[in-house]
Amino acid sequence: MGLLAEEEIQSPEVITLIDVTRFSSLLKLTKTILYVLRFIAKISKDKIKNLKDFSRDNFTYKEYEKTTQLLVRMAQSSITQKEIEHWGLRKDQNGIWRCVGRLRRMMPQIEDFPYFIKKGKLAELIVKYYHENSFHASVHYTWTKMRQRYWIPHGRAYIKKILRKICRGCAMWVVTPFEQPDFPPYPTARITATRPFEITGVDLFGQL
Repeated sequence: MGLLAEEEIQSPEVITLIDVTRFSSLLKLTKTILYVLRFIAKISKDKIKNLKDFSRDNFTYKEYEKTTQLLVRMAQSSITQKEIEHWGLRKDQNGIWRCVGRLRRMMPQIEDFPYFIKKGKLAELIVKYYHENSFHASVHYTWTKMRQRYWIPHGRAYIKKILRKICRGCAMWVVTPFEQPDFPPYPTARITATRPFEITGVDLFGQL
């Protein structure tokens, strides 16, 4: 355990730079923070080292990546030492916790492992983003795509719970189907025994 958790966290301090609960999608949240960081970079005249990648042109991959890292770092601000040891977390060069798990010998680079995200509003937005971008795929497929970049404890059960709450499109397909009512009893005329030709009729119109 000492190898997986070299740093101790005495009392986690929750960082709330932005109220994530005010946003309904991950894309809106990311773009909002990106605009804020661009504004800070502009008024600081590139004096802040970490904001030198933010420009005034079209959005770049580096800008999105740094914005994502900021969001992840905010979500990880409440991680405890017990969680670090339990889930086998390790920090990368940017100070972000990643879930190493049992594949640490297969992928030597720490950056290849997914970000560790605790259950919360950000995790809910991430689930919604991957589910909608995979055209409302199943829970298993959504989790498979999502854990390539993010890892949430008990992810499959958590995704199932979130989609049941927020995805109205999928709710239409998982509702209980209409139950067919019992057949009514046959009418008396159909079950009363009669002799042959006792009840007859004449077709006066002939063949149609």
